Amino acid sequence: MSGVLCAGGFVAEASAPAHDAVELALAAVAVRHALAADTDGVPLPESLLCGPMLVRSFVGQADVDLIRRLRAGAEAPDPHALVEQSGALLRRLADAVRA
Repeated sequence: MSGVLCAGGFVAEASAPAHDAVELALAAVAVRHALAADTDGVPLPESLLCGPMLVRSFVGQADVDLIRRLRAGAEAPDPHALVEQSGALLRRLADAVRA
């Protein structure tokens, strides 16, 4: 959805769906690999992102930085890059859920 919004010129609106998708995918990975119980929509704590998720290579440092930017809700200097980076992260997280 964020890609469609960004392509349609709705750049400011593109980060919210990217944020939601990334948070859901992070929760799915954490539950799938027994790193956390069902989060009931609450974002994973940063200690989990920078700890077990990083150590087990589910996310990299650049991903953690992206997640921080998405969580802060700050306007991205390059929204198209934000959408592309979010998409790449989502593909890797989907692979981790299937693993």
